[in-house]
Amino acid sequence: MSTLGSLCNLTNFLSIFTLVNCSTSCMKYEHCKFYPGHHLDCFGRWVGNGKKQWRCEWEPGTSAHRNTYTLFKQQGEYCGAKDNISSQNKEITIFQKRDLTVLLVENLKSPNCTKAVFKGTPTDLVRCGPPTQSSFLRHSGILDLNVVWMKHEERYIKDFNLKYTTMGEERKVYAKLFKGKNGRVDGLDSSQSYMVQIKCDRNSDCSQCPWSHSYIIPPELKTKPTLIHLEKTNHPTAKGIRLVTITWQTVEIDKLDGYFINVQKASGEPPKNQFNTSEGAISLHLSCSAFTVHISAFNNVSVSPVLTRNIENCDAVTSMGAERLHVTVHSKTSFTVQWDSQLLDSYNCYSVEWSRKNQHKTEYLSFFEDVASNKTVNLTESLKPYKRYMLYLHTRPKKETCELKHVNGSESTYGSVQFYYKEGTPISPPTNISYNNVTSSSLVLTWSPIPEDDLRGFLLGYIIYYKEYSSRDTSAAEKVAYVGAETTSYVIEDLKPGTGYNVEISGFTRAGTGVRSIKGIFQTCTQVYMKDTVIIMIFVAAIVLLVVACSIVKRMKAVLWPSLPNPENSNAIQKMENSREIEQLKMLQTLQVEEWHTNELLIIKEQATVSVPHLVTAESKVCTRASVRDSDTPLKSLLSPQTAFTCGYTTMEMFQQLLTFQSSPSMTQKARERLIQDDVGETKPGQSDVGQFSSSSLFDLSTTF
Repeated sequence: MSTLGSLCNLTNFLSIFTLVNCSTSCMKYEHCKFYPGHHLDCFGRWVGNGKKQWRCEWEPGTSAHRNTYTLFKQQGEYCGAKDNISSQNKEITIFQKRDLTVLLVENLKSPNCTKAVFKGTPTDLVRCGPPTQSSFLRHSGILDLNVVWMKHEERYIKDFNLKYTTMGEERKVYAKLFKGKNGRVDGLDSSQSYMVQIKCDRNSDCSQCPWSHSYIIPPELKTKPTLIHLEKTNHPTAKGIRLVTITWQTVEIDKLDGYFINVQKASGEPPKNQFNTSEGAISLHLSCSAFTVHISAFNNVSVSPVLTRNIENCDAVTSMGAERLHVTVHSKTSFTVQWDSQLLDSYNCYSVEWSRKNQHKTEYLSFFEDVASNKTVNLTESLKPYKRYMLYLHTRPKKETCELKHVNGSESTYGSVQFYYKEGTPISPPTNISYNNVTSSSLVLTWSPIPEDDLRGFLLGYIIYYKEYSSRDTSAAEKVAYVGAETTSYVIEDLKPGTGYNVEISGFTRAGTGVRSIKGIFQTCTQVYMKDTVIIMIFVAAIVLLVVACSIVKRMKAVLWPSLPNPENSNAIQKMENSREIEQLKMLQTLQVEEWHTNELLIIKEQATVSVPHLVTAESKVCTRASVRDSDTPLKSLLSPQTAFTCGYTTMEMFQQLLTFQSSPSMTQKARERLIQDDVGETKPGQSDVGQFSSSSLFDLSTTF
């Protein structure tokens, strides 16, 4: 309480504070409790012209309702007070050579009031910093930084300190001193995040240098974006404008804040459009000029490597009026552009761009024209001979000024034209010459076009040279054929059969004929006459038909006329359907002798039978099988056991002969007897079964009928 006692002894102190008698006002705040949470702090700052401004700052106490503050200050024997302060800071005036004591009371009239005390020496209370702005840039393991101090403090701050800490499980703190406003820290881990703080370096003019708040430095962006898709399409409604869509991506998506986009004409004509986007795609409305697009990812401390994409100009423009755009070349440093005069009714601002064909570098001239529909261009760089140039005419709707306002959607292309300052002849021939579909009188010749850089002029067509090839006679007449510039094949006709030919090809322009290709040699086919071909074809067809016919005849014969007849289809069986024949067959099977005539006597005598071996041998040569089935009739008792059954096929034949013999009315009795005697007397081992059967004396044929 001694401090409060000394404060109460101050009686007179001239300031913005109200002069108080400390001895009489001490009783007002003795009941208030000290509260460290107020964080009472008093300091001075440079405000210009070598002057300082002093102020005290604090934080509220525990009271929840609206607070009011009373501030007492003491320097030596002087004392002052300020009541009813509603803010949490207050400017004060002090004697800079005397110690300062400040007392803060919150809610003085409340029984729960709180208070805080601050003491210090003015020379130790001059505060500088922290910086009002700090910028960082990371690249290649390096951190570059720049600091900006308050305007009135810059002259007093000579150096500054940097403290950076690695962010991770194991934190490491580093410090470094820099002079001036810029600094560089190298040897950093590009994939590591850091926490950075900055303060000024203390000196006689800046006795206090507090640390700034913490800056978070994210990892360095090291990978440039990757182009995914580039699409160029004609604008659906506007002529001479194309819609260009670019899509890209980056692998460091979690480390970036967005993308920087930079779009500029390849000619360098301003402006250069710059904008930011957080998306990985953009759509641009561009004319047919050549453009350059730069895309890079960024965060608050680093920028990735740049993705650069050239958007080439249109190869051919088919906008309205393009066929009425012409170029007249006066010299290598001057040409005139002419267009349709009706265009002046809608546009007065134009831009002419020209460049070498298939080259991105472009020259330009923008101008205002409302009278003539032509413009003469004087060049600073000479045109090259034998080189093809592309020229574009663009129109701009703004009439106030013909300068390009924006790259995106501020002009359209009227038309384009190609021109040469000076034309020459082609310096190379067509390539990849081949001969196809060679016949006795023609062939198809194909080739690849001459490279554009070797044309040295507008190609008007190709010349084909061909003549008969002979190692002895070199005086053969050469024939020539002309084809158009767009043609890459030609049919050579009216050639001689079996003859060799030399072929050469060359291109030609307005300047003349170019280099011929290397001689190619081919030979036509030997002619084959149609008559000989037809004869050969007929002969071959006849042989084939004969072979097929023979095969068919053999197959039909095997099906319709087999080598062994089917007994079921035998004529003998069919003829025995007659009742008389069946009755006679029964007589033969039973071998019973019936008495047909009572006046004649039938004498039965047994004939010596043929031996079994003889019969078997005879039957095996004639028959394929024996299939006679006889019933158990007296025939078995009449025949000798040594008698063999006859073959089925020969038996049928025997029955036929027997029926013919019996039924023939012209045969006399004597003839029949003679026939029987001949058969009985001439029995041979190889004789047929019919003969053996008919020679038997079992029946007297004369008594049968």
